[in-house]
Amino acid sequence: MRIIPILFGIGALLLCSCSKESSPANAETTAEAGTTSYVLALKSVIPDENHKAMGRFHFRHNQPKAINLHGFGFEDEKGKQTENSHVFRVRFETFKRKESGKWIDVPVGYCGTGAQEYPIEPNQDYTFLIPLWPFVEKDTHGIVGLSGTGTTIESEPFETSEIKKIASSK
Repeated sequence: MRIIPILFGIGALLLCSCSKESSPANAETTAEAGTTSYVLALKSVIPDENHKAMGRFHFRHNQPKAINLHGFGFEDEKGKQTENSHVFRVRFETFKRKESGKWIDVPVGYCGTGAQEYPIEPNQDYTFLIPLWPFVEKDTHGIVGLSGTGTTIESEPFETSEIKKIASSK
C-alpha cells in the first residue's frame, strides 16, 4: 500500500510541473477568446537567503469564482502563516528565459513537502512571493508560470537585471 502515496505524489508533481503553451505577449489573456481574466506582474525583487532572490508579484483575476493555486499558504509581512492575508507563497512554478529571441523552458526539480492548493478569490489584489533563482545568472527576460487544478497562469515578461544585482549583493 505504500505505492499509492508515492504514485499520487509523482502524479501531483507531474501535473503541477506541466504548463500550457501560450504566448508571453498574451500573458493577461486565457483561452477565452481574448478576454482579460488575470494579471501577474513582477513589482519588486527582495533578497532571500534560500533562493537568492524573491519576486513580489501583483496578482488579480476576474473569474466568476475562486481559482486554486499550489503554494505554501498565506502569510503576514513578517512571514508568519495566517489566513487573513493576501500575501501568498507560491509553489510548483515554472520558468522561461528569453535566449536568442526565443522563450526557453528552464528545467526545475521540486520538493513539494507541505504544498497544497489554496483558493484565490476573484477581484482582490494579492502579492505572490515567487523564488527567482533561475534568473540570477544572466541579464535577459523571464516569465513565471503557475498552476493549480484547471488553472495555468503566466506572468507578464520581466527584465532580470535587477534579480542578478540583488542575488549577487548577498
